[in-house]
Amino acid sequence: MIDTPQIKKFIKEHGEAFLIVLLIVILVAVLLTSKFSSGSAKASYSSLSEREKLRYDLTSAVRTISGDNEAKILVVWDENKPSQSTSPDIITMFNNTNAQNMTSNSLKVSGVAVVSKNASKADVKVKITYLLSNLLEISADKISVIGV
Repeated sequence: MIDTPQIKKFIKEHGEAFLIVLLIVILVAVLLTSKFSSGSAKASYSSLSEREKLRYDLTSAVRTISGDNEAKILVVWDENKPSQSTSPDIITMFNNTNAQNMTSNSLKVSGVAVVSKNASKADVKVKITYLLSNLLEISADKISVIGV
């Protein structure tokens, strides 16, 4: 059986050292967990298709502008119209790199719908519409921004 006086004596003699070691172990576990979880997020982003990456980046931009982390975006892809765009793509603009233009046939957008809690505010609606219109090279009438 466990002798309680011996445990009390051990804690009294080595308690501070034991707590320091325990805190270091917990800190290392937390750091390793956060490192692995951020690495898996990068790996999952890199495995996305061009369309999924574009939708992810557009959603991120809309959420930043609207201040609503639950904002949703629906992208309607145009399968028939090839893009003649020479403007930088959304990923180039956000990463400030000179990546190859990703606006290709597979990324031609014919319409976008945005649903956000804060989109009923006129300034938020205008900013989102302006952003999507310019980045996707579609007219504002092809963009619907709805506040809920």
